[in-house]
Amino acid sequence: MSDVPQVVAEDATSASAVEHHVMDILNPGLHHHDLLQSYVRTRVEGSDSKQDAEEFEEPSKEGHSGNKYPRAVSDSNARYAHDKGKKGNDKKEKERSNTAEEVYTDKDRAAAVNMGTTDIKQSLKMKQRQDHSKNLQIPEETEPGALLTLGLREMRFGDVNVAINCINKALELNPNDKNALIARSKCHLLLGDPQKALDDAEAALRLNPKDSSKSKAVYCKAEALYHLGDFEMSLVYYYRGMRIRPEFGEFRLGVQKAKDAIQNVLRIGKSIALKAAKDGANIVIAAKTAEPHPKLPGTIYTAATEIEAAGGKALPCVVDVRDEKQVINAVENAVAKFGGIDVVVNNASAISLTDTLSTDMKRYDLMNNINARGTFLVSKVCIPYLKKSTNPHIVNISPPLNMKPVWFKNHVAYTMAKYGMSMCVLGMAEEFKPDGIAVNAVWPKTAIHTAAMDMLSGPDSSNACRKPEIMSDAVYALLCKDSKSVTGQFLIDEDILKNEGITDFTDYACNPANKDQLMLDFFLDDTQDNLIKTSSDKTSEEPGQMARVFNAINANLSSELVSKTGAIYQFNVKGKESGVWFIDLKNGKGATGKGEPSQPADATLTMDSDNFFAMFSGKLKPVSAFMTGKLNISGNMQKAMKLEKLMNTLKSKL
Repeated sequence: MSDVPQVVAEDATSASAVEHHVMDILNPGLHHHDLLQSYVRTRVEGSDSKQDAEEFEEPSKEGHSGNKYPRAVSDSNARYAHDKGKKGNDKKEKERSNTAEEVYTDKDRAAAVNMGTTDIKQSLKMKQRQDHSKNLQIPEETEPGALLTLGLREMRFGDVNVAINCINKALELNPNDKNALIARSKCHLLLGDPQKALDDAEAALRLNPKDSSKSKAVYCKAEALYHLGDFEMSLVYYYRGMRIRPEFGEFRLGVQKAKDAIQNVLRIGKSIALKAAKDGANIVIAAKTAEPHPKLPGTIYTAATEIEAAGGKALPCVVDVRDEKQVINAVENAVAKFGGIDVVVNNASAISLTDTLSTDMKRYDLMNNINARGTFLVSKVCIPYLKKSTNPHIVNISPPLNMKPVWFKNHVAYTMAKYGMSMCVLGMAEEFKPDGIAVNAVWPKTAIHTAAMDMLSGPDSSNACRKPEIMSDAVYALLCKDSKSVTGQFLIDEDILKNEGITDFTDYACNPANKDQLMLDFFLDDTQDNLIKTSSDKTSEEPGQMARVFNAINANLSSELVSKTGAIYQFNVKGKESGVWFIDLKNGKGATGKGEPSQPADATLTMDSDNFFAMFSGKLKPVSAFMTGKLNISGNMQKAMKLEKLMNTLKSKL
């Protein structure tokens, strides 16, 4: 018996309006495709199953003559059975079950090769779905429910752009359709636009706040917040969803990944605190949790326990650095408990590497309110107490001010916010020099393994990063200096430690074996110089390299790589070897080729051919290339950064 569901239509009049519209749009004539005309069957006893024999069978004209709308659509193929003539077909069905060795023409094999799979049947299915999506025409009078059904179907097939068009039309007809808003939120997440996903999830929740079945909208909101980097609020909503639907495992997984991300974000600050705790320091740990919950503040309380175990004293405080009252209360509580303040480390940060047109004002305000305003506010409230200290320090985790346009070009909003922290150093150092308050910035030479790096480069980013301990050691060395002797400086962690006599940095690497292949951090001229050097490497000047690179890529593709990546990439290459190429890591065993991919690309990467060769030979990191303007990315940023794993595989072969 076939595994594909057999659905019998009893009567055309009982079919719903939604099913009618869906079938009108899908059209059983979908099977009439040129590619399938070259599919030939020969009757050989006892080979394949009935499912294989029927897989591409043309729908019965007799079966459709009296029943325009079949009752249901099978996702794998539009296969329908009908009551009329069913008994007469039983014998034919039985005969077909004993047949079916397929013979393919060269046309079929060429289609399979072009789509990157040796499984011709799968290739034919893929081609059928692709052409269907391209030729899908939606009548103006289509019901909203039918449009939503179509959208969900296309999303399952991976055609997210087609899906979101269907769902948009459904929402035009019925703006208050909660299910459509949730479906569109999922589409936005798949397309790498978490802010729009968040907007739709919140809109769905507002429609009926007391609805007991709102768990899907809660999950979408939690996922969107997580991908926006607001891990604490995402944790709130994962917990909320877990209370509504405790049996839904995705909420439990969400809670865990949000907790891990928060711990990861806190690593630099906690590492600095633990270093100071060994000297018996009194430490205030401030982290944002907008809605208090007994389980949620566990991260700062856990850190407090570790600090006290290391020999210090800790005061965990729930503080949103954007809220002036919360900041004032935290500072006053710290002074009441410890008697004063000697050091302030401004480590809170928000990041969104989006260009001007892709940065909505909510995200702009978040970054500037946390980075620039938050740093200014916390410093301002603490300065009256710092003036009473014998060795007062303010340390901002921010980059040196570098006005080269390359550091603004593709992420001007983030650069403005981060440089706002650095401008606090420039101005406050001079303003409070008479009070003996040192105000400095410390920035890492290489990437530090944090949640932000995982989001940009994937879970394997640690291989190219150093541990947070290098930052804590550098900050600790700075805090041990006389505040009057060093102020207004933009310092690099490695340089600080070199001045302390440290020359071997191997132990700071997350993976010591990669100590010489670390990703240099953003905003540093050394990074820019390194990129210029590698992009003009001798190997990049050899002609005809593009085809060789893609041949090497094709030879290293596998089903495993496809399952881990799940993305299609288009490369718009300029310069000496200009052209358009693609890598399909979404279908079959993967494929490469010249020209645009047959399905919409998840990410489009535009770069010079020299930088393309440098990236695929391991000499240029995609994140660094993007930050320095060597690489422009449109589409899903996270999927684009997954390419680094493929590049690491190829660097020894290029």
